[in-house]
Amino acid sequence: YNWFAELSVRHGGAMVAVGHHNDDNVETLFLNLLRGTGLTGLTGMKSRHGMIVRPLLDVTRKDVLDYLADKGLTYVTDSSNLLNDVKRNRLRNVILPAVRAYFPDAQTTLTRSIHNLTGNLALYTELIAHCSEGYRNKHGDIDISRLCREMTNAGMMLYEMLRGYGFNAVQCGDMISCIEESESRRFYSRGYVGVLYKGMLTVRARNQDVALSEESYIISPDDMATCPEGFSIERIPVDYVSYDRTGNTLFLDTDKVGSRKIVVRRWRLADRIAPYGMNGTKLVSDLFSDAHYSPSDKENAWIVTVGGQIVWAVGLRTSRHMTIGKSTVEAIKITFTPADARGEG
Repeated sequence: YNWFAELSVRHGGAMVAVGHHNDDNVETLFLNLLRGTGLTGLTGMKSRHGMIVRPLLDVTRKDVLDYLADKGLTYVTDSSNLLNDVKRNRLRNVILPAVRAYFPDAQTTLTRSIHNLTGNLALYTELIAHCSEGYRNKHGDIDISRLCREMTNAGMMLYEMLRGYGFNAVQCGDMISCIEESESRRFYSRGYVGVLYKGMLTVRARNQDVALSEESYIISPDDMATCPEGFSIERIPVDYVSYDRTGNTLFLDTDKVGSRKIVVRRWRLADRIAPYGMNGTKLVSDLFSDAHYSPSDKENAWIVTVGGQIVWAVGLRTSRHMTIGKSTVEAIKITFTPADARGEG
């Protein structure tokens, strides 16, 4: 019956049909039980998974062999399947024949259980997806603190929300144990990083996490196209300067800027700003703490520098350097429009 294994078919794109049958599925159920599994493992193999389709999962090995005999077709048995040196072979050749000898209906009842559990898993997955939305903010961050307050089985819920990112149950338990800590904590899976801060968890792809920290643009008041999305820059007469309380507009003295490069970039850990109206400097990270920024807010924060000197922690504080004065004739106006105001939140 191995001629099924490499059958290629067309069904909405290239697909590969493989010859796994009902006996294989029962073996998979037992293997997963022995390894320790949840609902997903109890449902056995999927009839369709990506490009792979398994059209024979409801057909027993005996049915396949009877069909081949009826049609006079030959088949090849992999000799390695007869060796009991691996778990699946021991199940196939020793354990399951004994189970069927004592319980003649085992194949039928186990298959029925797999079907029932598949339905249970579908309902469980739907309910998890529906329930989890109530614990995410507009950025997709997870409020673990509230999850723990409102759910008796918060650990399992968090695991179900995160296992698709590669985080395991032990890590989820560690996250829950850290929700009262004032410092941020990082947790890593193979492809993602989870940043936990004051009970809120932000999950990012590892490569995106690096890309954000390195994002940088040289902008010019003579070319709007140099600005990253959300930013605008222009020259205006000083009489047109009008301050607001949003923290989303910066005015610089054109003459003080001179030929220095104006750069919009992501913030860095050692960044310091000389806040307007204050003496000395302050860590930008302290501004974030004062403003109760979440990890997501921090990692998306922008900085504006002129000649390498920070003049604006966007949305928070401006620097006392290169500001508008009595002798200012022309100003450079830089405006930032947050994502939610652009309809992206």
